[in-house]
Amino acid sequence: MLQNESIPAPKLNKINLSAFVMYYDFDKIEFTEIRTDGSDLFSRKYDNYVHFTALVPNKINLLNKPVKDAQKEDCIFGDTAVAQLFSGQTLCVKTGNGNILAIGGVWETSPVELEWYKIS
Repeated sequence: MLQNESIPAPKLNKINLSAFVMYYDFDKIEFTEIRTDGSDLFSRKYDNYVHFTALVPNKINLLNKPVKDAQKEDCIFGDTAVAQLFSGQTLCVKTGNGNILAIGGVWETSPVELEWYKIS
């Protein structure tokens, strides 16, 4: 690849952080205040970050790069189940079904919206 060529930017989907507590089901693309059988993640929104907990058997990993720049090889997973996502960072998610997703956002004061896309 030539230096002036770049990887196309992923199509970013939006998540409205409408409540202090939220659950994320990426198979059904549902982001709600109530846990469902398919929930992958749980979050709590604070003044300047979002606290995530992966629900078993899902795994998460935190990257210090913008969500639009996250690649599959960046999302190396260990046994991480808890992370605090700050502005400009990316949370990699590996679901129980083997899907890998990237979630992140940029905010100046308080997180209101997150962006995400499916890596694989």
